[in-house]
Amino acid sequence: MIFPLPKPNLTLSLYSHAAHLTLIPIHLCILLHVQVQIITIILAVLVVTVIFTVTILARMASAAVASFHC
Repeated sequence: MIFPLPKPNLTLSLYSHAAHLTLIPIHLCILLHVQVQIITIILAVLVVTVIFTVTILARMASAAVASFHC
């Protein structure tokens, strides 16, 4: 017996297109979230390095001033 084939390909393609359309903003949100995390990590590293260099320079300056006075 030959059964008439249903057309699941059309519905599957529609579902896959809908899934892709719904997944695109999710991917964009994930990418933006990752970019924001990377930017915050870079900013944190920059702030830490600036504070570190400022403290080292302040210690060197205070040591130079102390040695100059003595």
